[in-house]
Amino acid sequence: MTFAADSRQLQTALDFHRQGKTGEAESIYRNILAGEPEHSDALHWLGLIAYQSGNNDAAIKLIQKSIAVDAKNPLAFVDLGNAYLTVGRQLDAEEAFRTAIELDQDIAVAWCNLGSALKSQGRFEEAKDAYNRALALDDDFVDALANLAGVLVELDQPKEAKDQCLKAISIDPGSAISYANLAAALIGTDDLDEAVACARKAISLDENFSTAHQNLGEALRILGQFSEAETSFVRAIFLNSWNMIAYIGLSSVQFVQDRIAEAKETLNTALQVDPAHGEAALALGRIAVWEKNLAGFWEAYAHRWDLGKSNSFGRRYFSPPVWQGEKLTDKSLLIWGEQGIGDEILFAGLIPEISPDVSSCVLEAEPRLVQLFSRSFPDIEVVPRENPPHPNTFSLDFDFQTPSADLLRWLRPEYEGFRPLGRYLKPCPDQVAEIKRRYRSLGEGPIIGISWHSAKSKRVNLDLWGEIFKVPGIQLVSLQYGDRRNEIEAANHQHEISIHYDSDVDPLSDMDTFAAQVAAMDAIVTIDNSTLAVAVALDLPTFALIPIFCDWRYLSDDTSNIWHDCLRQFQQKSPNDWADAIAKLATEFNQFVLEQGKS
Repeated sequence: MTFAADSRQLQTALDFHRQGKTGEAESIYRNILAGEPEHSDALHWLGLIAYQSGNNDAAIKLIQKSIAVDAKNPLAFVDLGNAYLTVGRQLDAEEAFRTAIELDQDIAVAWCNLGSALKSQGRFEEAKDAYNRALALDDDFVDALANLAGVLVELDQPKEAKDQCLKAISIDPGSAISYANLAAALIGTDDLDEAVACARKAISLDENFSTAHQNLGEALRILGQFSEAETSFVRAIFLNSWNMIAYIGLSSVQFVQDRIAEAKETLNTALQVDPAHGEAALALGRIAVWEKNLAGFWEAYAHRWDLGKSNSFGRRYFSPPVWQGEKLTDKSLLIWGEQGIGDEILFAGLIPEISPDVSSCVLEAEPRLVQLFSRSFPDIEVVPRENPPHPNTFSLDFDFQTPSADLLRWLRPEYEGFRPLGRYLKPCPDQVAEIKRRYRSLGEGPIIGISWHSAKSKRVNLDLWGEIFKVPGIQLVSLQYGDRRNEIEAANHQHEISIHYDSDVDPLSDMDTFAAQVAAMDAIVTIDNSTLAVAVALDLPTFALIPIFCDWRYLSDDTSNIWHDCLRQFQQKSPNDWADAIAKLATEFNQFVLEQGKS
C-alpha cells in the first residue's frame, strides 16, 4: 500500500467515523493495520471506536499501542485518559491528560478532562482550576461549563453552579450534562421540584446518562418519594457500576424504610467496586451505629478523611504521631477541632477526662469558641485555629496529636459501659445570672429557649409549632441565630403567644455570651443546629426535632440519646412531614412543664 493510498483510506475512514458510521470506519482502520500493523493513527482511531462502543479494555490496549509508535500525539493521550477514567483508573487518567497538556497546552478538552479526573479523586479545587483553564481557551466549551458546575456543587456553591449550567444551556439547549448538573445545583438550593424537572429533561436528552438518573433519585429521595427514587438509583447503577453516589443514595432509601440488610448489601457492593470510597464507608458506619456496633462505626468514621470534601471536615496536618488510644499519663497532646462549630462542641466533651493525665495539652479551636473553651477546660491551653497555625501548636514537642472526634473513638469505643458526656461547658456565671435576672421579668413559669432554622432538611418553621406553643405557663425566648424577627412576629400573631427576642446576644459572633444565654434557660426546644450542641453540653433538659435523614449521633430507635442523658429526640417519619414528631414532642414537653410546676 502506497503512502498516498494509505492517507486516502485513513481520510475516508475518518469521514465515516465523524458521520457515526463506525462499522465502515472500523473496517478501513483494520484494513490499514493489516498492511501496516504499527500504523499509529489507525491504532488510535480503532481504539477510539472501541471506547465509544464501551469496550474500554480493548480501547486502552489499542491506544497504548498507538502511543508506543508515536508518543507525540496529544489527542491519543486524551482518548487514553478517557478510557482510563471510564474504568475507574483515575490516577492513570490524570497522568494521560497531563501528558497531553505537556505536548500541547492549548487543547481545551485535555484541560476539561483533567478536571474530570481530579474531580473523580475528590480534588475539587484543582478540578475547578483545570475547568477554568479549559474555558480560558474556549469560553463557550459546554462540557467545561457543565463540569465546572458539578465541581461548584461539591464545593457547596450551588448558586454559582446554577449560573454555569444556565450559560451552558444557552449555548447548547441539547446538553444532557448541563441539565443533569443544573439538577444537582437546584438540589443544593433546595429547589427540589425544579431539580426533578431538570433531571428528567437530561434523561429525555440521554436516557443512558447515569448521573442524570442519580440526580433524579437524589431529588426524589429528599422529597420522600422513595419508590421512585429507588428506581432511579438502580437505573443509575445499571448504567454505570462505578456511580458510587447512586449506591449511597439507594442505601439511604433502603435504610429509612427499615430494609437494613439490603442497605448494607448495597454499600458492601459499592465498596467491592471502590474499596477506598470514604463516603460509602461512612454510610456503612451509620448503619453500625443503628446496630449498636460502635466499634464498627469508629472504624468506618476514620474514612472521613478519604472524602473529597475533607476540607469541610477541617483536617489539619501536624508533625507529631497520631494518637491511637495509648495511655496519656505524663504525655503531651495537641488536639485540633474539626468540622462545624456544633461538632467541635460535641467532640470537646471528653477533654475533662484526659486533661488530668496529660503533662500538657493544647486545643486548637474555632476562634469563636476559644473564650468559652478556655473557661470550660482550665487545665489545657486553647488557641484559635489560624493559617498559618498558632505558634503554640508547633512550638512544643508534642508526644501525640489527634483530631477532636478521635477523643470519642478511643474513650468511648463500645456501647458496653458507655457513659454519657454530662455537663462540660462553663459559661460566665455573672453573665448567666444577669441574663436570668432580665428574663424573669418576662413572667411566671419556666423560661424555654427555642430554635427552628437551619438547612431546609432540618428546618421546622414556626407555623408548624402550634402543639408546642399550646403548652401553658411558659415563657419563650428565641435562641435562633440570624435576624428572624419577622418570623417571630408572624408566629406571635398566628399562635397568640409572645416570643422574646434578645438583640444583645448574637450567636453568630459571640458564642460565649450565647452559651450564657442558653444556660439561663430552664429547658430547650430546638432542631438540630448549634443551639442543640450548646444545650446538651450544658446538660439542660432538651427536646429536639430530628430529620429523617439525620446525623449519626442522633440515630436511635427511641427518644433517648447515648451521648446526652438530658436529650429527648423526636424524629420525623418522612421528609417534609413534622406533624407526628411535633405531636410526640409536645406531649412529653407538656409533661415536663407540669412536673416543673410541682417541684
